Amino acid sequence: MKGGNNSMLGKEIFLLRSASRKSAIEFIKRQNLERLKHAGLLRGFVRKNNGSWDHEEWLVLCEDISLNEFEPIDFNKVGILLEEEKSRFFGSPAL
Repeated sequence: MKGGNNSMLGKEIFLLRSASRKSAIEFIKRQNLERLKHAGLLRGFVRKNNGSWDHEEWLVLCEDISLNEFEPIDFNKVGILLEEEKSRFFGSPAL
């Protein structure tokens, strides 16, 4: 039975470490999203594209974000920030 307890403890430690890593990554993603929000990169992208872009241009923006050391980041949330910036560009409140 003693061996079983050690095995269970090992699994619990692994799960705690894994959860800690996931929490740390999520924290960094939130920080990077906040940094990106204030960096002007999204505003510049919207202005450069006059408020309209296609998927290829979105992919280029994602690459620029990666190259400018904003990763790890949640690109779904980047898309939301981009739409908010687009709304400001056209002078309407974000949805």
